[in-house]
Parts: sequence; C-alpha cells; structure tokens
Amino acid sequence: MVPNDDDGTVAVVDDVAYRVWELCDGTRTPDQITDLVSRTIGNPVSGVSEFVTQLRRVGLITVLD
Repeated sequence: MVPNDDDGTVAVVDDVAYRVWELCDGTRTPDQITDLVSRTIGNPVSGVSEFVTQLRRVGLITVLD
C-alpha cells in the first residue's frame, strides 16, 4: 500500500509497483530504479520503465537534475 499524504487515501499496488515506489527516495535515477527492480524482481525492464514513466507523467515523482 502506498499512502497519499495530501488526502489520506491509500493506493493498493503490486510488489513491483511497491518496490519502485520504495526506491523513489531521491538517491537514484529512473534508469537505476528500473535496472534494480528488473534484476531483483525479475520483471522485464520495459514494464518497470513504463511504470516509472507513468509515475512521472501523473506527477507522483519528480526527477531532479
């Protein structure tokens, strides 16, 4: 589960999505997150990369320069 502090709702996500969310801590690039999750969980890179892109698109994560 991933909490939304803004409105108190909670999103129920699968293991891959939870791991991606957990790694979005400001210390890794989207490519690093994609690679790490793909290797540790065994999901194809394309699926993880697509999820990270979706998070960025809807404004749940921001990529810092």
